[in-house]
Amino acid sequence: MNEVRTLILGTAGHVDHGKTTLVRALTGTDTDRLEEEHRRGISIELGFAHLDLRADLRLGVVDVPGHERFVRQMVAGAGGMDLAMLLVAADEGVMPQTREHFDVLRLLGVPAGLVVLTKIDLADPELVAVVEAEVAELVEGSFLQGAPVIGVSAQTGQGLDALRAALLEIADAQPRRSRGGDFRLPIDRVFVLEGTGVVVTGTAWSGSVRAGDSLRLLPQERELRVRDVQSHGRSVETAGAGERVALALHGIKKDEIERGDLLVGGSAWRTTHRLGVEVEAVSDPVLAARMRPRARVHVHLAAREALGRLDLLEGDGPMAPGERRLARLILETPLVARPGDRLVLRTWSPMWTAAGGRVLDPCLESGQRRALALDRLRRRRDTDVLEWAFEMPAEGEVETVIRARLSMLGLDPAEVDAEIDRRLREGGWLRVGDRLVATRGLDDLADRLLTRLREHQQKRPLTLGLPREELRQFAGFEGSSHAFARLLEALAARHPIFVRGDRVRADLAEPELDDAQRAALERMEERVRQAEPLFEATETDLRDPSLRLLVEGGRVVRLEGRLMAHRERLDALVARVGEHFAQAEVLDIADLKAITGASRKYVVPLLEWLDRTEVTRFGGGHRRRGPRCP
Repeated sequence: MNEVRTLILGTAGHVDHGKTTLVRALTGTDTDRLEEEHRRGISIELGFAHLDLRADLRLGVVDVPGHERFVRQMVAGAGGMDLAMLLVAADEGVMPQTREHFDVLRLLGVPAGLVVLTKIDLADPELVAVVEAEVAELVEGSFLQGAPVIGVSAQTGQGLDALRAALLEIADAQPRRSRGGDFRLPIDRVFVLEGTGVVVTGTAWSGSVRAGDSLRLLPQERELRVRDVQSHGRSVETAGAGERVALALHGIKKDEIERGDLLVGGSAWRTTHRLGVEVEAVSDPVLAARMRPRARVHVHLAAREALGRLDLLEGDGPMAPGERRLARLILETPLVARPGDRLVLRTWSPMWTAAGGRVLDPCLESGQRRALALDRLRRRRDTDVLEWAFEMPAEGEVETVIRARLSMLGLDPAEVDAEIDRRLREGGWLRVGDRLVATRGLDDLADRLLTRLREHQQKRPLTLGLPREELRQFAGFEGSSHAFARLLEALAARHPIFVRGDRVRADLAEPELDDAQRAALERMEERVRQAEPLFEATETDLRDPSLRLLVEGGRVVRLEGRLMAHRERLDALVARVGEHFAQAEVLDIADLKAITGASRKYVVPLLEWLDRTEVTRFGGGHRRRGPRCP
């Protein structure tokens, strides 16, 4: 049996132009569920039905309200449409909500559809011709230009067969939606079903879901489990992108969810109060002009509405009809978006659709300078949407984070692997430990680190280098010390950066010493070597760059305070401690006094050093052989 393919078909049009009546004639389903809708004779809420065009092709129908007071509901239903029917009554023609609904469809990027002239039996041919001309003018240059225009009568059945045939042809021409990537369901209904519990419905925008899956509810940040999955009134094993989905949820009450909330899989989704967008004004000059700097707007994204301010980053003054500009949306309540999402902007009051937007960056930084935000959005506008997943600090990003972002953008695991492997193979990226690093970013970071290292070496020429941890803090590296060590290895392979133990140098692995400096270094080393039982540095010694260089290089070990020892002396001590443990189980202060001939003042720091280096292990009041004891 062939798999049933599902697409979402939405209605649009002015109030009382026959949307609900036509859906009932096509599907047999009355999408007006509320008593108030039947009493008033108009749709108030979204309605849902399904239309089987063929055994393997089903349309999930979303019937939207047409009244101007319910455009919010219309926008909520339009977001997931694959196809749209723009309805125009043949006896009335294009009306205000016809234009607004059409603008919404166009701004949200609905890819295909057709025009239906309803009530065709009530209009004479001359009036129909006038309405057809109005429609042609309205849709010129849009996704509906050249689309079929079909006259129908839901009362007599005229044109219904032609409409079904046209829908079938258009649906067959649409590419199959991928179910790869994270599941995303904007919730448009919440109710309680006896024996089942809390149920939410919506149009799945991406991914797939099955019973038992764990999903995140946003913006509440709640982890929920799916008890059951239904699509078009029947339980299914899995449902996904392009389908009407009902999910029974475990672990939440009805009043803890509302329309506009989002159910998602994956870890990359974030709520945000700042969206970076490309705004497009409608063709009406009066409405377009309402999109001016700092205008307060209603932002509609999926099934959610939020209030916000429009911060236009390009151009001066109000927008012109059809103009596009880059902008920030500063939101009063959070939204959840991914790059590529479409949204609608409506004027503050009275509310009319005045612009649409394409999300370029779903989480702009708070307090970022306008020039920097504009530069960032220009890069996002001019590059593939996948580049967002790889935009990261110079030191790279943990690979699991990048994988989560790619999944959020709709890639399945195999596609994620292929995308990362391609970038690594082409040489623009490196895998450094658990991070992915752009080679360009690596070079930028190397320049910063080299400047810092050279400044340090200029001030202290007889230094082995800057401590690695200090350099990590300077770089602002958020990963572990181990990850930073791997990053330095990658930098050292491409730049004059040298790592010796916990020290890092620029240009040369060792400091350049002249004859006088080398002689001073040798004298200091010999002083430490010959000191009995340990070298006790003076204040002058501690300021001596020769001693600091010996300590940084590991030739001299600082034990405690001013007490130091030459590495050769300590190596000899470790060997003798090993010989001691060949004949005894424990090492006490008296034992080490006998080995070294030193007093307690010197023996205690030596014992503590043996513990730190794991030559001995202290416990139960005694020291025993440690893992690093020979």
